[in-house]
Amino acid sequence: MPGSHLFVTHRLHTVARNRRISARRVVWLLAPGLLALSLAAARAPLPKGLDGMTMCLPFVGPVTRIDSTLSGRARTLAEIHERAHAAQCEEMGAVRSYAARLTVDGKLRSEADAFCAEAQWDLAIGYPRENVLARIADELETAYGWTAGRSRGEIVAAIGAACPPLSTQARAGD
Repeated sequence: MPGSHLFVTHRLHTVARNRRISARRVVWLLAPGLLALSLAAARAPLPKGLDGMTMCLPFVGPVTRIDSTLSGRARTLAEIHERAHAAQCEEMGAVRSYAARLTVDGKLRSEADAFCAEAQWDLAIGYPRENVLARIADELETAYGWTAGRSRGEIVAAIGAACPPLSTQARAGD
């Protein structure tokens, strides 16, 4: 009898140990695949119509791409905008960043934050606040299909909430 007790205990220990090893193997097998997939996505061509894009990749972090044909102010604004998305990625991590952008409100908040970074640069070099706000609202209204159904007022309110320099109170103070 003592031998069978030892056999059962040994067998249970082996099963538990195999499960631990199995989980470790899964991680080791998935990590390189995820990394390869992430790097392939980062090297894919930039979709037409985009000035830039930032992908928030697990294990890698933000990967930013800017349209190589941009120059001057357009390139600067695209770099500032994508730098803001990269900061969001670093702050939130890949999973939370992705989850936050699953809803229209989440996308709008994320884009409003990035456009706020652009606005701060525009305001610093002397562009009129009203023109900056109008440019950003126009771009959110027309360049992003997911804003369909949002009124101009909702878009402007989201921009103002994310960007105090462009808020109604800031504009009223001028």
